[in-house]
Amino acid sequence: MESLLTYWDRSPHVADRFKTGVSLHSHTLHSEESVLPLGQYLRKFACLRGLVERAHQSYGDRSFEDDLSRIWWTPPLAPRQALDVEALQIEGKLGLDPIVSISDHDSIDAPMQLQILGRIGKVPVSVEWSVPYRDTYFHIGIHNLPAQHATSCMDRMARFTESPDRSQLAELFSAFSAHPGCLIVFNHPYWDQPVIGGELHERLLLEFVEEFRPWIHALEINGLRDWRENQQTVELSKRYGMPLVSGGDRHGREPNAALNLTNAADFDEFASEVRSGLSHVVIMPQYRRPLPLRFIENFSDIVSKAPDHGLGWTQWTERVFRRCDDGEIRTLGELHGNREPVAIAIVTAVFRLLCNPYVVPALERAMPQTRELG
Repeated sequence: MESLLTYWDRSPHVADRFKTGVSLHSHTLHSEESVLPLGQYLRKFACLRGLVERAHQSYGDRSFEDDLSRIWWTPPLAPRQALDVEALQIEGKLGLDPIVSISDHDSIDAPMQLQILGRIGKVPVSVEWSVPYRDTYFHIGIHNLPAQHATSCMDRMARFTESPDRSQLAELFSAFSAHPGCLIVFNHPYWDQPVIGGELHERLLLEFVEEFRPWIHALEINGLRDWRENQQTVELSKRYGMPLVSGGDRHGREPNAALNLTNAADFDEFASEVRSGLSHVVIMPQYRRPLPLRFIENFSDIVSKAPDHGLGWTQWTERVFRRCDDGEIRTLGELHGNREPVAIAIVTAVFRLLCNPYVVPALERAMPQTRELG
């Protein structure tokens, strides 16, 4: 195994030895994003949490915490926009040919649309699969499914998610892995998404890796997780002899902060390299910026107008959805008469203020930069 990790701003000529840059793991408007992580972040800011809960009281009898599982949002970029954001960084900063693997949550709509647009040679059919496992769930990137079988593969994943059976999971991983161009990646393994506690999360994580190690080809260095989690992933890679690959996890308009460098001409060749144990991850300069500030900027992207939205949902309240007690799905705008609730408007205004070009430099100086990985 040979997993290399380079910081581009320390070694700006590192890309000179390669032909291709690979962007793995990014999201489009086809990705349904849970607001459960929002509840975790709001616990740290009592004032903002109070405002959001006050807005929530106007349309639900449930508590804010209990209702989070019924609310989701979608990122602002259409598939072609997301492809361009990633490709422009690879071409403009690295000077390399781009390969972009978009992996929305439990959906292949974006790559299938891009293939129809004629980008079949550059855009693999990929998905980020939410895999239930005991008392938790993990996100697994399944990259480069055979296009002719992709829909049936998704149907099999959906059936497993609905009725989990661990013996069937091994069969599914084995079937996907049988395609030599397919790459199976354990995304952000140390992120305890359902908040079951660090000790239990790590125990289940290790059980999962040991049980399905034959079919998991790589572990992800995630461009939107902090250096501590990524450092734990580095140590996990050493422990099990598994290569590391990049995963930017872009949801807004900032391009992925982690990429792969390769001389592969297409994704099949790249997957073959990684599966043989070879991977070169390059960390882009935006990863050094304070992670809280990057989260603020991403949140601002989500709650800002999107005049170029691919489905015409220009207002952010059209991109937040709730499954109501009558079973119907309604947008936040519909629930509030197509107006932004006052309490939430205060929260979004605060985030937009923090992203003001005159404010960001001061915040950047005040917050510590992300530490480097070993």
